[in-house]
Amino acid sequence: MKKLQSQKISELFYNCFFEDNEIINGRPIGEFTSIKSINPNKNITILLSTMKLNKNKSIIIEYIDLLPKIDEGNSLDNLCFDRNGNKWCEDIQILDQLLMMALACQLISYTTLELKDEEIVTIKGLEKMIILKLVG
Repeated sequence: MKKLQSQKISELFYNCFFEDNEIINGRPIGEFTSIKSINPNKNITILLSTMKLNKNKSIIIEYIDLLPKIDEGNSLDNLCFDRNGNKWCEDIQILDQLLMMALACQLISYTTLELKDEEIVTIKGLEKMIILKLVG
């Protein structure tokens, strides 16, 4: 059984990027998936190799399944703990990388509703729903 490990997730994320020889004139030569960060402090969009995402999809599913089931609001910081309450992630950027890969593979989806002083992000995945409450 897989275990949530920041280093492994980050390596997997960067392995889904295009190599220099897969880019010509600044454009990827293979099929790509454009994905935006869900971290409210980052306003970035990246291109990941669709082929590499599909190759690693089963691993990404295993990692997503290790996140806690959340029925009501929660924060991105709380998702840095696994289902058993063990802290697996010290850097929210790593969690963002995992969620971006899952979004790119269409394993989860999210909806953003802007409210007065907070932002609600709903992430639906596989057989569960994760609701993230992001206080900005």
